[in-house]
Amino acid sequence: MFSPVDGDQLVSVGDLIKKGPDSAGVVRLLRSLVEQGISVSHVLGNHEGNLRARVRLPNGFDRELRLLIDSMSAEDLSWLLDAPLHLELPAFGARVLHGGILPSWRDLPPADADTAEASDPERMDLVMRTRNLSGPGPRRLVTRVRKNGKRGRSFRLAEDQRLPEAPAGGTLEVEEITLPLHSFLGLREIGAGDPNWPTLYDGRFGHIYFGHQPFLDHDAPVSFPHATGLDLGCVYGGWLASVVLEEGRAPETLTVRAEREYSRWGF
Repeated sequence: MFSPVDGDQLVSVGDLIKKGPDSAGVVRLLRSLVEQGISVSHVLGNHEGNLRARVRLPNGFDRELRLLIDSMSAEDLSWLLDAPLHLELPAFGARVLHGGILPSWRDLPPADADTAEASDPERMDLVMRTRNLSGPGPRRLVTRVRKNGKRGRSFRLAEDQRLPEAPAGGTLEVEEITLPLHSFLGLREIGAGDPNWPTLYDGRFGHIYFGHQPFLDHDAPVSFPHATGLDLGCVYGGWLASVVLEEGRAPETLTVRAEREYSRWGF
């Protein structure tokens, strides 16, 4: 049970929504802590990022998002979306973000989401979505082409990955390509030789606490030299994880087992 005292700050690594049966209830719970005077912060996850983009578009909501919006108060929705892209914890030499970063970066996009969206939207998206980066070796650019000739989404697959099935009556276009080493990869593009980003991170932006990548075979936060992964797949029946930071003491980890499997992992 979370029992804060004066000066405590609760920070979430994002994706408060679309990760279980009651997204609005999760936001309401955290907002209720704020209303009690407790310091609660969160960074934007890719699902909050998707929602931010949709609210700016006319007719931008699918049915699932519309139901989510309708289940939340205007105040809760505003609090959810008015979050930074990343959050520095200077007392601990640490930073919180949802996804990851690329090892070539010499700086980060702005923490303020509106500023980042206006000035650096590509890297803003990467901070929310990065998991693994491309390893060495050639890849195959695979595009599904429908029977009517309409081209679908393309994937940059490693040699060890199986090709997707061609659409009914359609074809697959396959082209060998070479990606710059350590490029961003989408979830479906990750092969066995593609490293997780924190294995390449040198600590230049402080110790990073992150989510996004569910480490389903772990029951404690996953430690890297300069980063810690906190997503242990609670929504998939794993563990809810946290790290307690206190000045002058080593970080302490706490985990709680999920009561059940709320969703299946996959894509």
